[in-house]
Parts: sequence; structure tokens; C-alpha cells
Amino acid sequence: MEFCARTDIGCKYEHNEDSYALPVRDEKFGIEPFVKRLGSLFILCDGMGGASAGEVASELSAKWLMRDYYRLEEPPVDPLKALGELLHNVSRQVFKLSKTHELYSGMGTTIVAALFHGRALHAVSAGDSRIYRFRRRKLEQLTEDHSEVWPLFKDGILTKEEIRTHRKSNIITEALGISYDLNTFEDSFELEKTDLYLLCSDGLSDMVPDSGIERILGENSDIEQAADALVSAANNAGGRDNITVILVKV
Repeated sequence: MEFCARTDIGCKYEHNEDSYALPVRDEKFGIEPFVKRLGSLFILCDGMGGASAGEVASELSAKWLMRDYYRLEEPPVDPLKALGELLHNVSRQVFKLSKTHELYSGMGTTIVAALFHGRALHAVSAGDSRIYRFRRRKLEQLTEDHSEVWPLFKDGILTKEEIRTHRKSNIITEALGISYDLNTFEDSFELEKTDLYLLCSDGLSDMVPDSGIERILGENSDIEQAADALVSAANNAGGRDNITVILVKV
């Protein structure tokens, strides 16, 4: 497995509220000995809230979920269920923290987690950060957005391009830490050799249409170059938000 990540402040904001966590390379989490046994977990968060609250929510959520998963003593019988339960626990921790200090009031974060275990990808998300699969030169979104406009896409009322530019496209209906309860997207997918997976915040998907992402991934076989090209494309399109991408090549 080959992977890389990029995060960029974009062109509008003065600070970055996105966070991510990678297996093996994030030595501060102390997870290296357990990755082979428990699988490879990738996490991406896009924070929200006043002052520095969004940064706090996203960084802690990524850190806590990574820590809690690799504290498991044995590989879970049902990895997807286990990951979902851990995510709910982290959401409750962030929610409780938001009630302890005025600076943290209302903080929350989108989150998308991809666990590669055996021959499967187990995906869990809340909010509008996404996981895409690039297979046989075709791009497919695997996760579903928790947003006001996503049901309009599912019902066939709006196209993918129309929901991307809709005036309510940035209104999400679910996020980690905003309430005690959390509704998540959870699903598992079989891996195939040469698959490429993309985790991204809406700083990419709102700026670059799926067709543009597909073209960039098709033109760049080196994932480091592909990640740089995705960030550049988002900034060239306006960079209205922080941009974070993780690429995982099977």
C-alpha cells in the first residue's frame, strides 16, 4: 500500500481547520506495531466553530479515533461496526468538551475514516467530507454527504454538478460533536488490485468537479504528484476553503 496526504490553507482563510491522521507515519500516536494486525486507518476531518474551535474539534477527533482504534487488543470480528462505535464515542467526547468552555461552544467537525483491513475497505463518515474510488480510470464517490442538497441528488432532482454549485451546498446536516447523538454513513467495499482511493474535504470537492478530479488522477500515476495537482486545481478554482486530500494506492 502506498499513500500520501496534503493539506493547504486555501485562498480565503487565515488558518487551517482541516486535520488528518495516517497510519505508520504519525509516530506521536504510537501505533506502528499494531498496524499490520489491525489494518491501516486513514482519517480526515474538516472543523467548524468560532475562534479556534474548529481546529480543536478536527485535530482531537482525528487523534482520538486513531488512538482508540489502535488500542484494540485484537482485530474486531466486525471492523465496520467497531469503527462506527468508536466514532460515536469520540463524537460524545467532543460534544462534552464543547460544553466546558465558551471558546469551544458549538464546535464540531466533519469526519471520514477509511480502514483497509484484509481485502476490504471499511468506510465511516459524518458530514460532507468524502471518499472516492478511482478504478479502471473511472471515479466513483463511495460515501454519501450529510447535507441539505444530497437528497435532491439521490432523488434525481439535481445533478452532481448542480448540487456542487447550489446555494445550500455548504449546509451540512450531520457532524461529529454537535450533539450527543450522531448519524453516520457506514459501508464496506471489496478491494481490487491497482485501486486508488481519495479522501478529501469539501475544499476540494466544492472547487473541482468529479470530472476534474477524475482527469487529474488519470493524468498522474505518481500519487505525490496527483495530490499536489488536486490542491493546485482547488486553489486555481478559487480556493474558498481549506483543502485536504489523502491518496491511498492499493
